[in-house]
Amino acid sequence: MLQFWDETGLNPLPAGILVTVYQTDEPAIGAWQTVTGFGVEIGSGFTIAGGLCNISVAQAVAYIATFSGSGQAPGATQSGPVPPFVAFVGGNPLLPTSITVPGYRSPTLSTIGYAQSQIAVWPKGWIDSSGSTPGGVPYNIAILLGALFAKADSFGEILHGALRLQSCTGSQIDTWAYDFFGGNLPRYAGEGDASYYARILIALQTPKTTLADIQAMAQAFYDAVNGIQIPGQGMSLDLQGGLDVQGALDVTQGDSGGSGLVPTVFVWDRQSRPDLADKYNVNPSNDDGSFVIQVGIGDATGWYLDYSYLDYDTYLIDPGSYTLSSDPPDPRLGALVNFVKAAGTWPLYLTADLT
Repeated sequence: MLQFWDETGLNPLPAGILVTVYQTDEPAIGAWQTVTGFGVEIGSGFTIAGGLCNISVAQAVAYIATFSGSGQAPGATQSGPVPPFVAFVGGNPLLPTSITVPGYRSPTLSTIGYAQSQIAVWPKGWIDSSGSTPGGVPYNIAILLGALFAKADSFGEILHGALRLQSCTGSQIDTWAYDFFGGNLPRYAGEGDASYYARILIALQTPKTTLADIQAMAQAFYDAVNGIQIPGQGMSLDLQGGLDVQGALDVTQGDSGGSGLVPTVFVWDRQSRPDLADKYNVNPSNDDGSFVIQVGIGDATGWYLDYSYLDYDTYLIDPGSYTLSSDPPDPRLGALVNFVKAAGTWPLYLTADLT
């Protein structure tokens, strides 16, 4: 966690500023890393109230942070090839790393920041120096007023951050999603902010009703639920002496959470894949508006794709071991598909029969 302060060291940066952090002494490893003149990008995020930004850094390692995405960002009025930046060293990982941004005055003040601003405009000679320092009665009054103003600022910054999905946290994300999608895109039990945020972006940015959009949202669903740990399940037996209601030993497609097996999803219809439609007898007359959501895991205990193991070119399930049904393998997936599909179309779910 990072916390940014203006040049006074008293006032936090406002919410809604995009911060990008680069590590300056780590070589590029892998194509996913972005190499710039600042070093290797390790993460980005928006500031929230209090100047906080949820980016993790290592202790005693050198970094550079750049600012953008807001008219209130440091150096927002500057132009040139080099964006505004500040260098810092990672601090104690148990506490936010505190970073002062030189040459920048924040529009949102802290309690002490407001107190100091009041003291600065007191007429000279009216109050002696002891009254203008901590412990003095006038100073205490300035602190009291400053606390009231800072609380109002903090509330305003919370609202400011919540106006933008990228700077929302916790229940703010749920509220934001509900405003746009109603109850059609809920957070799953145990799902973290990052996973839910990614699914919301997919729902917002991809075209609706297309096969590609349905595939993207279905894949995001499995990515999300696969990372959710469900306590109290697994190998335990219920009070009736049988397997628990979650299936216990029947690991269907690895979607019960935390299994490490994320299913591959492929969405097609007779127009896009007539060969698969013939193989699985889907919409033989080309008149029923059906499309197929194909879900499975290619491993030794599940289904295989045609021609070779995990052949992503064909996405064919072993024709001797599959289920084609209008019933989704997970009701949450069915609700999501019904939300984004076109009217007059209906989904079929092609899954593997695991033995």
